Amino acid sequence: LATITAKLKDENKRIMSRNRAITIDLDDTLWDCHPVIREAESKLWEWFETNYPKISDNYTQEMVAELRKKVVKDCPKKSHDYKFLRRSVLRTIFLTSGYDQKFAEDAFDFFDMHRNRAITIDLDDTLWDCHPVIRVAESKLWEWLETNYPKISDNYTQEMAADLRKKVVKDYPKKSHDYKFLRRSVLKTIFLTSGYDQKFAEDAFDFFDMHRNNVTLFEGAIETLEMLSTNFRVIALTNGNADLVKIGINHLFFDVIYAADFGYAKPDIKIFNEAIRRSGVNKKDIYHVGDHPVNDIVGAQKAGLRTIWMNPTGIPWPENSKEPDYTIEKITSLQDILMG
Repeated sequence: LATITAKLKDENKRIMSRNRAITIDLDDTLWDCHPVIREAESKLWEWFETNYPKISDNYTQEMVAELRKKVVKDCPKKSHDYKFLRRSVLRTIFLTSGYDQKFAEDAFDFFDMHRNRAITIDLDDTLWDCHPVIRVAESKLWEWLETNYPKISDNYTQEMAADLRKKVVKDYPKKSHDYKFLRRSVLKTIFLTSGYDQKFAEDAFDFFDMHRNNVTLFEGAIETLEMLSTNFRVIALTNGNADLVKIGINHLFFDVIYAADFGYAKPDIKIFNEAIRRSGVNKKDIYHVGDHPVNDIVGAQKAGLRTIWMNPTGIPWPENSKEPDYTIEKITSLQDILMG
């Protein structure tokens, strides 16, 4: 009887799996669509100004929106066909601005590309060599402490501070990826135990952070980012704390996700899924670029992204791990892969 019951349960599971389904919306259900459309519209108008200046002389985005309403009114059965509506408007503004209508399709493709392509990219050791930056920032910090708070250098060495950091990680394991929290915690401790007010620890952190963001991007990185930002939604995805505004490249990114802010670090699939959500792009159309075999490549693979491994030192790929789709030694090689 038990055997028969088990077989019946298995059969019910099979029947249930054959006869259950889910339908699901995409825009504004799986991702926030509004910023995606705004960004694509903005890029399209920049493209007009560069390539078809008479359009931007004759039209504003508000006028184009009115044209779209007219197309909907004239073709009510097509009101749900957004590609038809956009193509109709583009043909009209090209024709009335003195250009051949055939070029409207190039404009549509340009808009659609920005609507449907994205790249997530690591920062430290992918766009610049991070290790010498941290070494210099640490050295500068300790020189600054010796000058301004000499009792700290009397009581502590850098090695002792490193041990303190390990203790903070042990005491706060869920904060192990939050490098700002770790550094602030260590600084507060060494200030307090050296007889200084903890509030001055923030000055020390700011001094370190200034030097931590004094990075030298790899050769060709700026030009590569400019190319990517013109053709893709570029989302920085980092376990570190590099400040894109202080570095001066924030304008080249669609978004940035810090593990410390989000609460999960690479290679956790959650942070990759958040990047997918913010991009508004199907994950099969997203590449992730990064230097770390596990945090970047394995993590991105598990999330269903295509992968590009930045390997400037030519180290061998780890055995028993699925290889990335591409391997590059220079960041400029992205142009050949993505635009070739």
